Amino acid sequence: MNYIYETKNTGIVNGKMIFLQGSPELEETGGILTGRLSGIVAHHIPYYLAKNRLPSFKTNCIDDWESKVDAVVEETINEDMSMIGGIPPWIQMYFEKLKTKSGKLIKDIFPNFNLFIYGGVNFQPYKKTLEKLIGKEVDSIELYPASEGFIAYQDSQKESGMLLCSDNGIFFEFIQADSFF
Repeated sequence: MNYIYETKNTGIVNGKMIFLQGSPELEETGGILTGRLSGIVAHHIPYYLAKNRLPSFKTNCIDDWESKVDAVVEETINEDMSMIGGIPPWIQMYFEKLKTKSGKLIKDIFPNFNLFIYGGVNFQPYKKTLEKLIGKEVDSIELYPASEGFIAYQDSQKESGMLLCSDNGIFFEFIQADSFF
């Protein structure tokens, strides 16, 4: 919502969107539903975004990663993708498979793709390769998801850095760095 407010780019919610993630299948452990972090998140997508979400639940549940990405490519290659998100190495693999299948850059496959959401690993080692695969500049939002909870997110396209989520049930204790040792 910060992105839409700042950029006025509401078109991202009109096209299809994908968050390349782990399986959303959950298991019960001691009375608690458990699973992969990104798979758990799949169960908490706001209804206004879920209507345009890909891939299908069935495809999302494929265990073998290579097979899963191939199935995601098949489901999305002819769609109007506007927002794509996931861990950079997974997105790189997805983009490479799309390019191999179509012979086109991502900007030509998905002309309305203009928001990339990522987190989980340092983006810098993947940045140049992803930019080359995309073939144009796209806005991006960095997230800091963790098993402990959702820690922070990039709240502005004008500044780097992330905003700490201090009101969602995680306790943070801050101390002066010079008193740490």
